[in-house]
Amino acid sequence: MNEFVIWLRGLESSDWISVASIISTICISIFVQRATSKSAEATVKTAKLTEQMMILNKIIFESQREEKEDFRRSLRYQYIRILINKASEIINAISSSNGLDILNNLSGLDVHHHITPENLALCFDEQSVLRITDAWTLIYEYKVNRVEAAVAGNMHLLVEAARHPLEQFDNLSQFLHNLKKEIDH
Repeated sequence: MNEFVIWLRGLESSDWISVASIISTICISIFVQRATSKSAEATVKTAKLTEQMMILNKIIFESQREEKEDFRRSLRYQYIRILINKASEIINAISSSNGLDILNNLSGLDVHHHITPENLALCFDEQSVLRITDAWTLIYEYKVNRVEAAVAGNMHLLVEAARHPLEQFDNLSQFLHNLKKEIDH
């Protein structure tokens, strides 16, 4: 130990600076190693937390998707029932062989289904939307065009022209009943 003290007394100021530099480098290295170790632990914990959050997000997403699909299915079922009822009203209104009866039935008949295009697209596939839209466009045009002809004295045109919309709505009604059966099962 004496030799160490003698050695220390013999150090010059530049040697003391080197010793202080070495000691500070060692201290800094120790602090960096500890910080790196804690950073690695934090990284592992962050990775585990991220993994758990991804699992939770997936569960939430699936739950929201199922909820949205349940809502869509419920809305679709309600619209199918509305469309079936409206189609029946239209079929009953134009299935007479008497033009005057058809004219009277059409005068009080609302030929719109009142379902927004957005809700049709939400609830039905493209082919179904086209079938529904085409049928309602046809009955609207029939009512507008044929009532004018009937008022002009051509009652027979109401009966003759009713064949196509009647056939269209019969087919649509059957199609809607099949969709309803699919949902019921």
